[in-house]
Amino acid sequence: MIKDYTGLATIFLICLFSGIIEPITTGYLHHRINSSMRATIDSFHSLGLNEVLTITGLGFGYFSSKFDIFGGYGFVSFICIVFFVYFLISSKGSIE
Repeated sequence: MIKDYTGLATIFLICLFSGIIEPITTGYLHHRINSSMRATIDSFHSLGLNEVLTITGLGFGYFSSKFDIFGGYGFVSFICIVFFVYFLISSKGSIE
């Protein structure tokens, strides 16, 4: 929707928060999981992350080729909004 430096700033913020959240979630998993299952859970965690990255990359490529580069970034923003809504709904119980 906005074709200027705002999009670049948004991408920077997404990468920044991704770099902050990933070590927190990995540390949380390592402290909560029994040591005998830690490697298996880490493997499934990595598999899930790579699956989401693959689907997002394919969607980005599809919408970029169908429309333009901004269509691809629109798809990425849609994925981010869907995840944010999911996060708000799933964390509502832990806040109360």
